[in-house]
Amino acid sequence: MIVTIFGASGRTGRYLLRKVLEKDYTVRAFVRDKSNLPIRDQRLETIEGDVQDLASVEAAVAGSDAILSALGWKRNSRKDVLSEGAKNMVAAAKKHNVG
Repeated sequence: MIVTIFGASGRTGRYLLRKVLEKDYTVRAFVRDKSNLPIRDQRLETIEGDVQDLASVEAAVAGSDAILSALGWKRNSRKDVLSEGAKNMVAAAKKHNVG
């Protein structure tokens, strides 16, 4: 099973990432900055991108069996990052038939 996790470098995202790897699944960790994700595993692919960029989100979701979101908001985040990110994740999931 391939699981794409959005916001994988944050506190909740890292927790989800570890739990999914424990299940022996392959993980695509979608993050803004790869240097913020110190976890390494042969089943882990780290994808650097912007959740507000639909093409990046679609590329990360293509071929996935499931997606998880651990997106968070910080003071320097754009105010619509969560809503736009959610919209893009849903659109990508529909396009690539991810349930």
